[in-house]
Amino acid sequence: MKRFQMHQAAFMFGVALVLPTACGAGQKSAQSPATAMATTTVVPLPPDNAEPPRPDVGPPAAYVPPSPSIVELDSGARVLLVARHELPLVSITCAIPFGAASDPARKEGLASVVATMLNEGAGERNSVEFSEAIEILGAELSTSVSHDASFVSLTVLKRNLPAALSLLADLISRPRFDHRDWKRVHELWVNELRERPSDPAAVMQVVTRAAYYGESHPYGHPVDGRLASAKRVTRKDVVRFYRDRWRLENLSVAVSGDVTPDEVKSLFGNNFPGWKASGPVRIQAIPPSEVHPNLRIAFVDRRGAPQSFIAVVRPSVAVSNSDWPLIGRANVALGGSFTSRLNQDLREEHGWTYGARSSVSATRGEGTVSASAAVHTEKTGVALHAMLDDISAFAKQGLTDEEVTKTRSQSRSETVQAYESLASIAKRLANNAALGLAPDFDTQASRARESATKEQLNALVANAFDPKGAIIIVVGPQTEVQPQLDAEKIAPTEMWDAEGHRIAR
Repeated sequence: MKRFQMHQAAFMFGVALVLPTACGAGQKSAQSPATAMATTTVVPLPPDNAEPPRPDVGPPAAYVPPSPSIVELDSGARVLLVARHELPLVSITCAIPFGAASDPARKEGLASVVATMLNEGAGERNSVEFSEAIEILGAELSTSVSHDASFVSLTVLKRNLPAALSLLADLISRPRFDHRDWKRVHELWVNELRERPSDPAAVMQVVTRAAYYGESHPYGHPVDGRLASAKRVTRKDVVRFYRDRWRLENLSVAVSGDVTPDEVKSLFGNNFPGWKASGPVRIQAIPPSEVHPNLRIAFVDRRGAPQSFIAVVRPSVAVSNSDWPLIGRANVALGGSFTSRLNQDLREEHGWTYGARSSVSATRGEGTVSASAAVHTEKTGVALHAMLDDISAFAKQGLTDEEVTKTRSQSRSETVQAYESLASIAKRLANNAALGLAPDFDTQASRARESATKEQLNALVANAFDPKGAIIIVVGPQTEVQPQLDAEKIAPTEMWDAEGHRIAR
């Protein structure tokens, strides 16, 4: 009750302060200081829907990734270093310029399984002991393979770097390749390849390479090989590939994180005493792809599938070509972002797919520009026709002013993301080195993308994206899709199997 009385009194006091003004309009009266305060003029607020003024921040600054410093060891070998001392972490990637393109004929997938076996024990430790040693250090150790290179990557706390680097040196210099581990790894590999035909996206990648490059081309098979070739690979093949390719003189090493040049020099000198400088590594030349002047469709029958996977693939330049950074930037407008032409047409406007995209490969040899989407089966024909129309229009019209601005911003953002983590920095620099690119390649490529004008971009677009002579990949139910393709009169159809072999009719 007392609380109610106090609130009531406060309310009446407020009324008393306001009433003299309201009731005594036009009358002069003496006002107390409290009354004067109560009648002070209040500046009205803007309407609720009014936007406050926005500061003019101007265009965002260009991002140029740092060029690595080069640490030369006493042996003459060189390590690329990007030092970052914000966190007590270090990432290392070691690469050799031999990947799936170096697989022997009829033994495709060998480079990939060799990289897998590297992580199955080394030095005095078997596979279990080696894994436990890495785990005790809280380190992350992985191997991977592209068509042009093979990688070993390590990330570890700085205080555990000496011990972890010793394990990494064992992995590269003294892998065990135990018979029991090989049997297990080989069985897992074969079983994974048996299951691959059930994944339509993976099938599309397999057939794309074989149909575009040719089955015998170094880029014509998937990194993990084919089922028939995996069955032919033996442990002796693994040991031979390792001895021929994983030589210290073939290594490119990149380091990023909380480490100094002197520390790099000491640690690598102690753990890789046999690593010496060498001349340029002899790498097989990558021949051009087969030339096809007209559109053609490579079709993989996938009975009863509710979706069709479609792709349009055409030639592009090698990553070392000066046009490559600009083609990558232009691609953002076609299919390299959510607001790209392909995604807005096939997804947003028509609802035929959950996403349509395009990409530009980064390879030592001739690369590709590819557009792809997974579309509703009953819309395969019209969706493929629309995709071709979008690509053709882009090649003829070029980028709009808005797209020029958007692609600059998006390309800048992608470069920033690539340099966000220590692991991605080390992997990227080692990959560039394995591809034969200069240490400052990313720096120069970023500047080229940033400074490219609308005229420069559009001068490349006509040749870089024209779908004439492209190959089209379709993975879907033939009985439902083929009539659609015939009705659209897009191109003649070839039948392929899920392993990337053309089926003779």
